[in-house]
Amino acid sequence: MVATALKSLLIPHARSLGAKLLAVTLVSVMAIETLLLVQAIALEQRRYLMRDVEKAHLIMLALSETPMEAPNLILRDKLLSGLEAESISAAFPGFMTMMLQKRDLAAGLADGDPRIMLPADGTWFQDIPSALWTLGGAGQRRELAVVAPAPQDTQVQITIRKSGRGLVGHLRQYAINILGLSLLISMFTGLLVYTALYTLIVRPIRQLAEQMQRFAKSPERFSEVLSQARRDEIGVVQESFDLMRDTVQSAFRQKSRLATLGTAVTKINHDLKNVLSTALLMGDSLASSSDPMVAKIAPRLVASIEKATAVCTDTLDFTRDAATSLQPEPIRLRELSLEVGNALGAVDPDSDDGLAWRFDGDAEASLVSDRLSLFRILTNLGHNAVQAGAQDVVLNVTTEGESLVLQLCDDGPGLPKRVQDHLFEPFVSVGKAGGTGLGLAIVRDLCGLLGGDVCLERTGEDGTCFRINLPMEWSY
Repeated sequence: MVATALKSLLIPHARSLGAKLLAVTLVSVMAIETLLLVQAIALEQRRYLMRDVEKAHLIMLALSETPMEAPNLILRDKLLSGLEAESISAAFPGFMTMMLQKRDLAAGLADGDPRIMLPADGTWFQDIPSALWTLGGAGQRRELAVVAPAPQDTQVQITIRKSGRGLVGHLRQYAINILGLSLLISMFTGLLVYTALYTLIVRPIRQLAEQMQRFAKSPERFSEVLSQARRDEIGVVQESFDLMRDTVQSAFRQKSRLATLGTAVTKINHDLKNVLSTALLMGDSLASSSDPMVAKIAPRLVASIEKATAVCTDTLDFTRDAATSLQPEPIRLRELSLEVGNALGAVDPDSDDGLAWRFDGDAEASLVSDRLSLFRILTNLGHNAVQAGAQDVVLNVTTEGESLVLQLCDDGPGLPKRVQDHLFEPFVSVGKAGGTGLGLAIVRDLCGLLGGDVCLERTGEDGTCFRINLPMEWSY
């Protein structure tokens, strides 16, 4: 059970962004420290060997000034032992070579014995292969030759034959010391880098993620705000989340209002239908009246009551998010325009009193769509124009390919700038008294159901114009 608990505790942390960041930081710092370690070993080998070359040069200079032909055996052994060398040779300018070696030393190196060349203009990068070869212990049981120019006089070539055991031991001890120091530096540097990155990146992201999780559990009641005001990319993410939170909560509030409206409509829908049914029966009775004027008005009254009943039902469907029953049929737009104008109480366009509703376009223009939905679209837009104070409304119809374009333009005062970006959202009203803010939302949904779309084309002091695109042949 303990193992299971530890596994469940550590594995999520091992997969977290902080753990991954820590691992990347440590690997990066260790990689850099490894390169620095290799450089330090190469430089230390050059320094160590050049110190012997300098001593050997001084020995050969001293011997060259000695009057005796050769140093005695005791002096020779002391000189060579000081360098842990088997032999020393110096090639002076003018082809003069001096050598100091043990008496029983075989001439020359054995086949395959290595040479370490240390040119005067050499770099640490060139010394890396020989340093790694030495550090690996390849020369520990073999003799090697160190060939380098004398530091005091680069024209003098010094060659030292010696065992590699001392050099290998020295480089290994040096590498251990440097490695321990590098590990301490790596851990300290990695900790600093990780702490900085965790503070600046990981912790803010984690806080934002936790805030999103809490928001997802209860978006309606969520009210937290991150106190950090940042101007970098994380600050942009925080601002975007705050904007998304406000948008989602606004949508929830609208949904709640729609639910309340749906409940209210459901309660009154039954009684309203009964009232309309009674009015419809009375209208049918009026249609058989002997009075010519009453008989003429009665069909229009019956049609209006039937449309009111249909609108009541569709409004209930809208609040319930239910599909509206649509019936495609051929529609002549000029005839539909006259119906909308009559429903809005339009007068003769040449009259100066009341609303003037005009049709502009091909008198034979038609399309296949749902008549009641298109009637509601134009009626809603017309009502908005009338309530805004328009006196003249024009329905312009044109054809664009397989689509029919309806432009409904008025001479009203225009729409406020504050509502233009959210015009087709539920409960967005331009401020008219008694407005519910559902008219344009219904227009947008109905246009979508008819396979088209609606947009605000222009608005200003000279009036407002809406553009509706509908397919000429639509099937439900």
